[in-house]
Amino acid sequence: MSKQKATTRVVGIIAAVIAMVFLASGPAHAGTATVSRGIWLTKFPSQYSASAGVSRDIYLAGDTYEWQVTVTRDSSGSTHGFATRNIYIASGWYSWSCEINPDENVYQNFCSLSRSGFDTAWLASGVYQIPGSGDYTLTGRLTGI
Repeated sequence: MSKQKATTRVVGIIAAVIAMVFLASGPAHAGTATVSRGIWLTKFPSQYSASAGVSRDIYLAGDTYEWQVTVTRDSSGSTHGFATRNIYIASGWYSWSCEINPDENVYQNFCSLSRSGFDTAWLASGVYQIPGSGDYTLTGRLTGI
């Protein structure tokens, strides 16, 4: 066998092995993105207390995501106001916002994803109380599934 034919055969075998590795690994999914903000919350808010939020512009790959929002107490790690849903997102730039809204002795979390020319998607927790005043972290998370 000539040297050129041997080189061509080796290159072909390497290409076949690489193709098998990529095909065996299955489809790739989008990673995880977060928005978060530390906030001080009072145990007994009123309807006149200020809302707090965080937002960012983000490019998202087309995929199905698990979308979550929660508030975590910094001192204990306990979570409150958890909400989750699965959502298909088309590739593109989005404006992503999450906020915590107080009312009489309760809070509620909201997140939105908006893209020009499309309806805004929403995620909302139920109303909840917190165990005490202190430092908390509001977190929104998108994880490709």
